[in-house]
Amino acid sequence: MSNRLARGSILILIGNIIFRVGGFVYRFLMGQLLGPSSYGILSYTLQFQGILQVLSAGGLPPAIAKYVAEYTAIDERALARQTIYTSLKIMLFLGILFGFLMVFFIAPYLAALNPKMPGLLYPLQAVGFIVPFSVIVGAFRGAFQGVIKMEYILATRATEQISMIIFATLLVLLGYSAFGAVMGSVIGFAASAILSIIIFQKYMWKYVPKPEVEYKFSIYEELKLAKKMIFFAVPVTITALAEMLIFAISTFVIAKLLGDTFTGYFGAADPISRFPLIISTSLATTILPAVSAAFSTKKSKFA
Repeated sequence: MSNRLARGSILILIGNIIFRVGGFVYRFLMGQLLGPSSYGILSYTLQFQGILQVLSAGGLPPAIAKYVAEYTAIDERALARQTIYTSLKIMLFLGILFGFLMVFFIAPYLAALNPKMPGLLYPLQAVGFIVPFSVIVGAFRGAFQGVIKMEYILATRATEQISMIIFATLLVLLGYSAFGAVMGSVIGFAASAILSIIIFQKYMWKYVPKPEVEYKFSIYEELKLAKKMIFFAVPVTITALAEMLIFAISTFVIAKLLGDTFTGYFGAADPISRFPLIISTSLATTILPAVSAAFSTKKSKFA
């Protein structure tokens, strides 16, 4: 376990550094191609993209990682598999719901609320198309994290980021401005979702195999499992939203008072402040499933 923990932490740390640099490359390209005004619209939109993704995921990816690790450690194969399926159902429902609300209600309201940012509506509406794909990616990454297969997470993140940079750049060059930049993210998440499904189907069942006797979960048992997952996920969601709002509030205030150009300048500088978080995030990603597995094994011995 210690070797897997160290290897997973190192992989995620290296990946986080590479992807953070990739994020800077994306922002640099968008800043150069869009200019301060359109980049300000993109920066504002990205804040709501993050918030919507947190709400749609419902805090379930860490819950998946925790319970998949626990159930796998004590050889509860049916529960480990059902955890993934049940969470995916919840997240797909939330993703479609919040995507619909974003396109038809939230985006028009926010666009009307910010008259100093013309052209905001379509990029915000495009965010609504991201969340159905992002929840699929989040669910499978939680499963990969649960069995400490961080290379699978890195593969999906690489696919997402490379696709996003390529297609966002292409669409902006074709004249679609901030809307094109957001649509690049849509394509990136869609590509990552497809790869996640392929990896899950091809490799994941080696680590979460079928039980010797197939067990059919009743609706009551699945609801009971869903309740357990949600109870763990709610505090995670609240914490994640609080963290995002702390970072996003400055962007919202600047956008409201000063408009898109100043928001663009601020959006170019703000991500640098988050660079030191790479180390703590990398360790937390690997420690969660390892601790969960160790705790469940110890608990089962004394049961």
